[in-house]
Amino acid sequence: MSVKKWVNYYDKLDSLMSPNEYLIKVLLGNYPKKTSFLNSGSWREEFKNIKCLDLSCGDGRNIILLDKLGFDYYATEVNKSICEKVIKNLKKNNVSISKDKIRVCLNSKIPFKDHFFKYLISWNGIYYMNHENDSIENYFKEVSRVLEKNAHFICSVPARKCYSYSGSIKISKNIVKIKPNLNSKWGNNVLDNSIFYYFNSKSNLKKLLTKNFYNIQISELFWDGFGVPLHYYIFIAQKR
Repeated sequence: MSVKKWVNYYDKLDSLMSPNEYLIKVLLGNYPKKTSFLNSGSWREEFKNIKCLDLSCGDGRNIILLDKLGFDYYATEVNKSICEKVIKNLKKNNVSISKDKIRVCLNSKIPFKDHFFKYLISWNGIYYMNHENDSIENYFKEVSRVLEKNAHFICSVPARKCYSYSGSIKISKNIVKIKPNLNSKWGNNVLDNSIFYYFNSKSNLKKLLTKNFYNIQISELFWDGFGVPLHYYIFIAQKR
């Protein structure tokens, strides 16, 4: 992953995009497979002042939603310049986040103490590997470390037909290197040479999560995108 490319990409964004519509649905919608969360009394509780981390927050779009819901929100990104850009983006939308609450890190080492958060959101960011021999299991373990017991992990990752994997080079069973193809249509090849974990099935994903999480609910999203297919797994899980 080229941090410099991401800095340039976010620096050129003129305005903040809206919170992801599927994250809105997850946090506010009523669905049959969320029944276990609803019945437990731990879902759709009063969000006000509940600590929530937006891991790899991108341009900060989902923080707008967290702010409206009353969360005590924190965030991370891979570079100081991106974090500063997020603060400016949010300010334009009348949302504030202090510098001590948005921190620079990679997903392999989250700079917060153990059991600090009750919610952690990772929207299309957890699967970026630091190197070819990196371990997604360690990333999930690190997420678990900063969550309190029974806390919620809400996450979106690309599934096997997603454009993100198009033209990728397989390095090992579930590790791929991204090369230009359909990716060139988005972000000026910002994904080029990134190392991704490849989630090839729901069962593969669930197996990876089971060691540190329970009550795992996985949804699948597919849209052909007029030739640039979007295919994602969106899941909710609780920390053991």
